[in-house]
Amino acid sequence: MGRKGSQRRSPTLTVAVAGVVIAVAIGGFWLVYRQSRPPAEGPAAKPASPPPAAGPSVETRRKVKIYVMNIVNNEPRLVPVTRSVPPGADPHAAAIQRLLATNHEVGPSQYLIPLGTKLLGLKVEKRIAYASFSREIKDNFSGGSMNEALLLNSIIHTLTQFRDVDKVQILVEGKKVDTLGGHLDISEPAAPDSTLLGQGETE
Repeated sequence: MGRKGSQRRSPTLTVAVAGVVIAVAIGGFWLVYRQSRPPAEGPAAKPASPPPAAGPSVETRRKVKIYVMNIVNNEPRLVPVTRSVPPGADPHAAAIQRLLATNHEVGPSQYLIPLGTKLLGLKVEKRIAYASFSREIKDNFSGGSMNEALLLNSIIHTLTQFRDVDKVQILVEGKKVDTLGGHLDISEPAAPDSTLLGQGETE
């Protein structure tokens, strides 16, 4: 009788042992799963933002002066006007380009630069600026001696503001000419005439 009872209890014991093994396995899996998850408490950590991409550096636009005609004490005179030029541009040529553009601006200096005048080239050698203009600077000039002096000196003063320029040789189509309007000799490099300057500076 005792032996048969023992045999009946064997399946039950086996089932119980198997249940314990399964429970231990499930518990171990749950523990590993919990450890692998981020903590649920507290706010979720925000991913670190990548540093902003470095954009191209913005160069400060250079300020130059151009000399334009204005009426000072009832007399035509040249006054400096501040203009900005693109970063990286040659300041000598850029300043002259801004000066030539004034013949499209309403004001006393509107017709100082003959219409159609273009800058063809500019170089500085041994403290002399060689500025070559299109033929319109001569062909379209129609003023008297004062207008010619103001025209020439607007270019000369604009270029001699730079420390590497003392005189200016004005060329037409890359060549020397004796005069623009028949009043002043420009066959050689010229220095600025300070008697044509007015007082003060405008923006």
